[in-house]
Amino acid sequence: METIGERLSEVIGSLNITNRKFAEAVGEHEAKISSYRRNMYKPSADTIVAIAETYRNLNIRWLLTGEGEMWREETAVDRTLKLSEQKTKIITLLTDMLVMNHELLENIAELVGTEKQILLKQIKTGFHNQ
Repeated sequence: METIGERLSEVIGSLNITNRKFAEAVGEHEAKISSYRRNMYKPSADTIVAIAETYRNLNIRWLLTGEGEMWREETAVDRTLKLSEQKTKIITLLTDMLVMNHELLENIAELVGTEKQILLKQIKTGFHNQ
């Protein structure tokens, strides 16, 4: 692979995704990704950083220079980061579920309170006076 555009095309091809999906993943416009692939422009440093953060196993040295292998082996740090991200997502989901359950319980309590007030009123006035 001679150019960064060709190597970027190879990366996207190996991921088996579209320019659009790749652009969304790295926070870039699809048209820019397309222009990089056609060697019209070179990706900015910010774009390279976004690609590196999104595809942690991508060998950025390879992307920039063509040296080495496209993908590097996953390290213990990478696995720890993935686990940490997964734990954060789980904690967020559980927190959301707790908030929803709390709101549901408040609604049930309100309904029960309303029913209790109606029942007490009926007891005070007598059930047969309705």
